[in-house]
Amino acid sequence: MITGSWPFLTFSDELIVCFLDGTTALQERPLAICMAAAACTRLRRLAEEVAWRRCCLLKRKAADVPWPWRQVMGNMTSAPRAALRLEGHTDVVSRVLQLRDGRIVSGSDDESLRVWSPVDGWCTTHFILHTDMVWCVTQLQDGRIVSGTGDGSLCVWDHLSGECTLHLDGHTQGVSCVGQVADGRIISGSNDGTVRIWNRSTGECELIISAHSDEVVCMLVLRDGRIVTGSTDGSTRLWNVSGQCLLQLAGHTKTISCLIQLADGRIVSGSNDHSLRVWDNIIGSCLLHLKSHEGTISCVAELADNRILSGSNDMTLRVWDRLSGESILHLIGHTSAVLCAVQLDDGRIASGSADNSLRIWNNATGKCEIQLTGHTDVVSCLIQLDDGRLLSGSDDGNAYVWS
Repeated sequence: MITGSWPFLTFSDELIVCFLDGTTALQERPLAICMAAAACTRLRRLAEEVAWRRCCLLKRKAADVPWPWRQVMGNMTSAPRAALRLEGHTDVVSRVLQLRDGRIVSGSDDESLRVWSPVDGWCTTHFILHTDMVWCVTQLQDGRIVSGTGDGSLCVWDHLSGECTLHLDGHTQGVSCVGQVADGRIISGSNDGTVRIWNRSTGECELIISAHSDEVVCMLVLRDGRIVTGSTDGSTRLWNVSGQCLLQLAGHTKTISCLIQLADGRIVSGSNDHSLRVWDNIIGSCLLHLKSHEGTISCVAELADNRILSGSNDMTLRVWDRLSGESILHLIGHTSAVLCAVQLDDGRIASGSADNSLRIWNNATGKCEIQLTGHTDVVSCLIQLDDGRLLSGSDDGNAYVWS
């Protein structure tokens, strides 16, 4: 086994390769190679060389594996590591987003947004104008960034200069969600119970929808242009862009916490009543009622095979059959609430939790393959970048890029 502080770093490349490839016991060699690869750039390069040779000897398609040392001898799974630490915020990082040009945006309770290079983690732009916590952020079709805050205001930012080009005022309480409707206008939902639609050029509020009797928590623009809103009043409603309520989806008994649209057009809602519901988007009938969680539903997503993934404050995730509504996998391992989840390009599932960690799960067996530690507080948001790396934001004020 390789232990200690790597004193043989003074050795030549040839000697280190010899050590990795020949002096460790066969059964320990994969672990030794992986430990070496995680130590520093030089050892990573040499470990990959050894792993490449071993994969080829085993007649594996090493060229198909981005980091072959992670798959050496077929018994090692991908082991992401915190490759970049995006450090600069002074409070909770509540939102992360990747721009279409590849850069990363983070929104924070420190009342600011930052734009980061995905290559070296350098903060390229700092947006400072808000006077309250940033609650939501999105990118418009023209590249500009829109953010909403706890004081009820929104800002539209030039994504290159960081200049606020429009200030959208009107909401009387915090802006919980923001998006863009099909015609390009900006749409926002608020704790004041309303949805507003704004002119993207002038910032003028063109429509106020008195959507709910309580806070608008989540919002979704469907592929056909209609709008879905969920509220703390327990209701989910469908609207057209003229502000007409088309459907009310009745069934949940507590706050609607999350919304998605499935590939087949159906709508899924998650609620504080510990359940999810699948709805017909034409007549509004509840098609499935998913009940196995024992806590608030915090996140929901559709997997590539069309199964439904949910995370809960009960510390677990579940995978559901989209036709029967049966819970077919129960992902157990986190020791506090699961707050965010995403499916990776290789099919596996990544989750972030209030236990300060991320976990990577096998999507066929539900087994936890990897636990990622580094954050020192709640992991509040998680996405996968276009290049396959993971990006997480935390209450510790940092965002990490995992590779």
